[in-house]
Amino acid sequence: MQYLGGKSRIAGAIVASINALTETGRPFYDVFCGGLSITVAAAATRSGSVLANDRCAPLITLYSRWAQGWRPARSIGYLDYKQLQAKQDPLDPRTALAGFGLSFGGKWFAGYARNKSGRDYYSSAVRVLSDKIKVCGGGVKFTCLDYSVIRVAPGSVVYLDPPYAGTTGYGYHKGFSRARFLEWVTSVQNSGSDVFLSEYESPGDGWTCVEEFPLVHGRLATRPERLYHLPR
Repeated sequence: MQYLGGKSRIAGAIVASINALTETGRPFYDVFCGGLSITVAAAATRSGSVLANDRCAPLITLYSRWAQGWRPARSIGYLDYKQLQAKQDPLDPRTALAGFGLSFGGKWFAGYARNKSGRDYYSSAVRVLSDKIKVCGGGVKFTCLDYSVIRVAPGSVVYLDPPYAGTTGYGYHKGFSRARFLEWVTSVQNSGSDVFLSEYESPGDGWTCVEEFPLVHGRLATRPERLYHLPR
Protein backbone atom coordinates (compact mmCIF):
# COMPACT_ATOMS: atom_id res chain seq x y z
CA MET A 1 0.00 0.00 0.00
CA GLN A 2 1.30 3.46 -0.88
CA TYR A 3 2.45 5.60 2.04
CA LEU A 4 4.19 8.96 1.76
CA GLY A 5 7.65 8.69 3.31
CA GLY A 6 7.40 4.92 3.63
CA LYS A 7 10.55 2.78 3.79
CA SER A 8 9.52 -0.01 1.41
CA ARG A 9 12.67 0.24 -0.73
CA ILE A 10 15.17 0.24 2.12
CA ALA A 11 13.35 -1.46 5.02
CA GLY A 12 15.22 -4.73 4.58
CA ALA A 13 18.59 -2.96 4.65
CA ILE A 14 17.61 -0.87 7.68
CA VAL A 15 16.51 -3.89 9.71
CA ALA A 16 19.57 -5.88 8.59
CA SER A 17 21.78 -3.12 10.00
CA ILE A 18 19.81 -3.11 13.25
CA ASN A 19 20.00 -6.90 13.51
CA ALA A 20 23.77 -6.80 13.04
CA LEU A 21 24.09 -4.54 16.10
CA THR A 22 21.50 -6.12 18.43
CA GLU A 23 20.35 -9.53 19.58
CA THR A 24 17.35 -10.50 17.48
CA GLY A 25 15.50 -12.02 20.43
CA ARG A 26 15.05 -8.65 22.12
CA PRO A 27 11.67 -6.86 21.89
CA PHE A 28 11.41 -4.56 18.85
CA TYR A 29 9.37 -1.35 18.78
CA ASP A 30 8.47 0.38 15.50
CA VAL A 31 7.18 3.58 17.11
CA PHE A 32 6.12 5.45 13.93
CA CYS A 33 5.17 2.40 11.87
CA GLY A 34 3.54 4.28 8.95
CA GLY A 35 3.46 2.03 5.89
CA LEU A 36 4.53 -0.99 7.99
CA SER A 37 7.63 -1.86 5.95
CA ILE A 38 10.02 -1.83 8.93
CA THR A 39 7.58 -3.82 11.06
CA VAL A 40 7.32 -6.47 8.34
CA ALA A 41 11.10 -6.71 7.93
CA ALA A 42 11.52 -7.04 11.70
CA ALA A 43 8.77 -9.66 12.01
CA ALA A 44 10.42 -11.69 9.24
CA THR A 45 13.95 -11.64 10.66
CA ARG A 46 13.73 -11.25 14.44
CA SER A 47 12.60 -13.83 17.01
CA GLY A 48 11.51 -11.42 19.74
CA SER A 49 8.17 -9.65 20.08
CA VAL A 50 7.36 -6.83 17.64
CA LEU A 51 5.16 -3.81 18.41
CA ALA A 52 3.90 -1.49 15.65
CA ASN A 53 2.60 1.90 16.76
CA ASP A 54 1.34 5.02 15.02
CA ARG A 55 -0.65 8.09 16.07
CA CYS A 56 -2.83 7.77 12.96
CA ALA A 57 -5.92 6.01 14.30
CA PRO A 58 -7.38 5.10 10.87
CA LEU A 59 -4.10 3.40 9.93
CA ILE A 60 -3.97 1.25 13.06
CA THR A 61 -7.66 0.43 12.66
CA LEU A 62 -6.92 -0.83 9.14
CA TYR A 63 -3.96 -2.98 10.22
CA SER A 64 -5.70 -4.42 13.28
CA ARG A 65 -8.93 -5.24 11.45
CA TRP A 66 -7.06 -6.72 8.47
CA ALA A 67 -5.05 -8.96 10.83
CA GLN A 68 -8.37 -10.10 12.34
CA GLY A 69 -9.68 -11.14 8.92
CA TRP A 70 -11.64 -8.09 7.78
CA ARG A 71 -11.73 -7.39 4.04
CA PRO A 72 -13.62 -4.66 2.11
CA ALA A 73 -16.86 -5.92 0.60
CA ARG A 74 -16.08 -4.27 -2.74
CA SER A 75 -13.65 -1.99 -4.53
CA ILE A 76 -13.45 1.64 -3.43
CA GLY A 77 -14.43 3.89 -6.33
CA TYR A 78 -14.17 7.65 -6.73
CA LEU A 79 -17.50 8.43 -5.03
CA ASP A 80 -16.64 6.09 -2.16
CA TYR A 81 -13.28 7.83 -1.86
CA LYS A 82 -14.91 11.27 -1.62
CA GLN A 83 -17.36 10.04 1.02
CA LEU A 84 -14.57 8.51 3.09
CA GLN A 85 -12.56 11.71 2.71
CA ALA A 86 -15.46 13.82 3.96
CA LYS A 87 -16.20 11.60 6.94
CA GLN A 88 -12.70 10.36 7.88
CA ASP A 89 -14.06 7.91 10.42
CA PRO A 90 -11.06 6.56 12.39
CA LEU A 91 -12.98 3.36 13.20
CA ASP A 92 -13.69 2.51 9.54
CA PRO A 93 -10.77 0.49 8.10
CA ARG A 94 -11.61 1.77 4.62
CA THR A 95 -10.58 5.28 5.69
CA ALA A 96 -6.85 4.58 5.69
CA LEU A 97 -7.12 2.22 2.73
CA ALA A 98 -8.50 5.11 0.69
CA GLY A 99 -6.61 7.91 2.43
CA PHE A 100 -3.20 6.41 1.74
CA GLY A 101 -3.54 3.44 -0.62
CA LEU A 102 -5.76 5.16 -3.19
CA SER A 103 -4.29 8.67 -2.98
CA PHE A 104 -1.67 10.35 -5.17
CA GLY A 105 1.79 9.42 -3.92
CA GLY A 106 0.40 7.79 -0.79
CA LYS A 107 -0.26 11.22 0.71
CA TRP A 108 -3.25 11.46 3.02
CA PHE A 109 -6.35 12.11 0.86
CA ALA A 110 -4.31 14.01 -1.73
CA GLY A 111 -6.69 13.13 -4.57
CA TYR A 112 -8.02 9.88 -6.02
CA ALA A 113 -5.10 8.11 -7.71
CA ARG A 114 -5.49 7.23 -11.38
CA ASN A 115 -3.38 7.42 -14.52
CA LYS A 116 -3.69 7.12 -18.30
CA SER A 117 -2.65 3.48 -18.32
CA GLY A 118 -5.61 2.54 -16.14
CA ARG A 119 -3.55 1.16 -13.27
CA ASP A 120 -5.70 -0.59 -10.66
CA TYR A 121 -4.53 1.17 -7.48
CA TYR A 122 -7.16 -0.58 -5.37
CA SER A 123 -6.06 -4.12 -6.23
CA SER A 124 -2.43 -3.12 -5.78
CA ALA A 125 -3.11 -1.64 -2.33
CA VAL A 126 -5.05 -4.73 -1.22
CA ARG A 127 -2.37 -7.11 -2.50
CA VAL A 128 0.51 -5.27 -0.81
CA LEU A 129 -1.36 -4.90 2.46
CA SER A 130 -2.35 -8.58 2.46
CA ASP A 131 1.27 -9.62 1.93
CA LYS A 132 2.47 -7.40 4.78
CA ILE A 133 -0.13 -8.54 7.30
CA LYS A 134 0.54 -12.17 6.35
CA VAL A 135 4.18 -11.74 7.37
CA CYS A 136 3.14 -10.08 10.62
CA GLY A 137 0.88 -13.03 11.41
CA GLY A 138 -0.56 -12.92 14.91
CA GLY A 139 2.73 -12.01 16.52
CA VAL A 140 2.74 -8.25 15.94
CA LYS A 141 0.92 -6.03 18.41
CA PHE A 142 -0.65 -2.87 16.95
CA THR A 143 -1.15 0.23 19.11
CA CYS A 144 -2.28 3.80 18.49
CA LEU A 145 -0.49 5.96 21.05
CA ASP A 146 1.54 9.12 21.30
CA TYR A 147 5.16 7.96 21.39
CA SER A 148 5.65 9.57 24.82
CA VAL A 149 3.24 7.20 26.59
CA ILE A 150 4.59 3.97 25.12
CA ARG A 151 6.00 1.78 27.88
CA VAL A 152 9.23 0.48 26.37
CA ALA A 153 10.47 -2.63 28.16
CA PRO A 154 14.08 -2.26 29.40
CA GLY A 155 16.57 -3.90 27.07
CA SER A 156 14.47 -3.43 23.95
CA VAL A 157 15.37 -2.28 20.44
CA VAL A 158 13.52 0.87 19.39
CA TYR A 159 13.28 2.12 15.79
CA LEU A 160 12.11 5.67 15.16
CA ASP A 161 11.01 7.25 11.88
CA PRO A 162 9.47 10.53 13.07
CA PRO A 163 8.66 13.56 10.93
CA TYR A 164 12.06 14.64 9.63
CA ALA A 165 13.51 17.91 10.90
CA GLY A 166 12.69 20.74 8.48
CA THR A 167 9.97 18.81 6.68
CA THR A 168 6.19 19.09 6.80
CA GLY A 169 4.24 16.30 8.48
CA TYR A 170 0.61 15.51 7.79
CA GLY A 171 -2.27 16.15 10.19
CA TYR A 172 -1.68 13.39 12.69
CA HIS A 173 1.85 14.63 13.36
CA LYS A 174 1.32 18.40 13.25
CA GLY A 175 2.85 20.25 16.18
CA PHE A 176 5.58 17.64 16.57
CA SER A 177 8.14 18.94 19.11
CA ARG A 178 11.68 17.88 18.32
CA ALA A 179 12.98 18.88 21.76
CA ARG A 180 10.26 16.92 23.59
CA PHE A 181 10.86 13.94 21.35
CA LEU A 182 14.61 13.87 22.02
CA GLU A 183 14.00 14.10 25.78
CA TRP A 184 11.86 11.00 25.52
CA VAL A 185 14.53 9.24 23.45
CA THR A 186 17.07 9.89 26.21
CA SER A 187 14.74 8.35 28.79
CA VAL A 188 14.35 5.25 26.60
CA GLN A 189 18.11 4.93 26.22
CA ASN A 190 18.60 5.34 29.98
CA SER A 191 16.24 2.42 30.57
CA GLY A 192 18.73 0.17 28.79
CA SER A 193 17.39 0.11 25.25
CA ASP A 194 19.15 0.60 21.92
CA VAL A 195 17.58 3.36 19.85
CA PHE A 196 17.78 3.66 16.05
CA LEU A 197 16.60 6.71 14.14
CA SER A 198 16.09 7.46 10.44
CA GLU A 199 16.97 11.06 9.58
CA TYR A 200 18.82 13.23 7.10
CA GLU A 201 21.16 14.71 9.72
CA SER A 202 22.43 13.63 13.14
CA PRO A 203 20.08 14.62 15.98
CA GLY A 204 22.98 15.45 18.29
CA ASP A 205 25.77 14.11 20.49
CA GLY A 206 25.97 10.42 21.22
CA TRP A 207 24.46 9.27 17.92
CA THR A 208 26.49 7.26 15.39
CA CYS A 209 25.61 6.98 11.71
CA VAL A 210 25.65 3.25 10.98
CA GLU A 211 24.25 3.27 7.44
CA GLU A 212 23.52 5.66 4.60
CA PHE A 213 20.93 5.09 1.89
CA PRO A 214 21.26 7.15 -1.31
CA LEU A 215 17.80 7.64 -2.78
CA VAL A 216 16.91 8.30 -6.39
CA HIS A 217 13.56 9.64 -7.58
CA GLY A 218 13.27 9.26 -11.33
CA ARG A 219 16.74 10.22 -12.56
CA LEU A 220 17.39 12.71 -9.78
CA ALA A 221 19.44 11.79 -6.72
CA THR A 222 18.12 13.22 -3.45
CA ARG A 223 19.94 13.77 -0.17
CA PRO A 224 20.56 10.39 1.46
CA GLU A 225 18.61 9.04 4.38
CA ARG A 226 20.76 7.90 7.27
CA LEU A 227 20.31 5.41 10.07
CA TYR A 228 21.62 6.62 13.43
CA HIS A 229 22.25 4.52 16.53
CA LEU A 230 22.12 5.60 20.16
CA PRO A 231 23.50 2.63 22.11
CA ARG A 232 22.20 1.64 25.51
